[in-house]
Amino acid sequence: MLANGCSSRVKVPEHLWIKRPNHHPAYMTQEQQDEIKITLRNNDFLHRFRTGRGAALTQGLLRCAVCKRSHSVSYQRVKSYGYSCGWNIEPCTQFINREFDERILTEVFKILKTPPLEMLKLALQETRSHERSRLKWIESERERFEHEERRARERAELTHGSLRRVNRDALEKLENLFKEKEEFEQKITLDQSVPKHNESEDELEELCKLVSDVPGLWHNPLVTHKERKEILRTVIDHIVVAATRERIDATIFWKSGSQTPFSIWRSLGRYILIRELHAKKLTVVEIKEHLAAGKSSTGQVVNVNENTLYKILGKLGLKPNRYSVDYLFLRQKAAELNREGRSFEWIARYFNEQGMASASGKLWTRNMVYGLNVATRERTESLDNLHRTAITEAQAQGLSYREMALQFNERKIRRRNDRPWTWLMVANKAKRLNRRKRNPVLQQSTSKELSEPAVRRRLA
Repeated sequence: MLANGCSSRVKVPEHLWIKRPNHHPAYMTQEQQDEIKITLRNNDFLHRFRTGRGAALTQGLLRCAVCKRSHSVSYQRVKSYGYSCGWNIEPCTQFINREFDERILTEVFKILKTPPLEMLKLALQETRSHERSRLKWIESERERFEHEERRARERAELTHGSLRRVNRDALEKLENLFKEKEEFEQKITLDQSVPKHNESEDELEELCKLVSDVPGLWHNPLVTHKERKEILRTVIDHIVVAATRERIDATIFWKSGSQTPFSIWRSLGRYILIRELHAKKLTVVEIKEHLAAGKSSTGQVVNVNENTLYKILGKLGLKPNRYSVDYLFLRQKAAELNREGRSFEWIARYFNEQGMASASGKLWTRNMVYGLNVATRERTESLDNLHRTAITEAQAQGLSYREMALQFNERKIRRRNDRPWTWLMVANKAKRLNRRKRNPVLQQSTSKELSEPAVRRRLA
């Protein structure tokens, strides 16, 4: 009650209204009314969720993670724009970064790259089921009209000429039934005039192929910014974002109910990406390629030239890596194979068979593998030490030279020329090693192996 004695008017929520549908003929159907309400709600200027004609891709989709308000767009130049939350003098979040929209677009392309074909098939089956239920309902309604019409005619014929009031009432009911039946048939005819989309599974697959080509359609010059934004709103509900001077954290809320969080480094924060890639032993060229392809911890695309990367590494106090990751892997692999007793010729053949390309693109040779082994700067065990250990172990077992040769070939103990062991070679090697052990001066010499007759005389 107001001060002047009048009752105050209170707006009652729609779910508390007392509705009597079909109380009188309507100017439009309920579906048309709901569609008009949705259009008016979307056109409400206070919401600011509408798509505009500008290049700001996520206009109307951003929500502040601090104050929960929507972000507004401000255009500084033709191709430069920024986002800021709320309408305060000092907004919670404010950033100018086109990489943010590009990151959103990358996630959208991932979703549209593999359209949900099975979900579309289930939706098609559900639509067909609704259509069959609707046809059954139409058939049952027509049977009801025929039954009521038959009963109304029988009543009118029975009361004709006897009970005028009852007869007049029967005729009125029959006339109302005719009108209701005519309106029903008109409605059915109007619904049937609307084209139905009876897609087959093949047509759905073709539709999925078309949707998977969204990146090509997206960059078509005939597609406007407004159309791109409308495509974006078919899969994204809203985006919650929080921005600082060096970082942007955001979460995409999809129409399907799933979420995708991501982060983007900006300004000096990009140095963190360069530091991470440098820690992976990447060269400057490789760091540039990884940043341009989005192969970083955040997945963002950063275009920077080599000179700038050298300057940034200098500011960070980091020394540029000299060798690439592939080269370091091959160097390590060559060292492992060499420690296992493989010769440089064998390693070169192995690299060529496995398709491991060299830095020059040429086939591997013994000298190239030797260069890899020298570059490792590791003190690998020499062949003499390897042979001395093997012969000592064999002598402790009481094996003859022939048995030693067989064992060495089975164990694949390598020689300098990759030739198989024979009893004569084992005897020569044992004699040389014994002489060097007795005389340290001879350890530095390169005496020739004994001839077969000489070895036989010595052994005799």
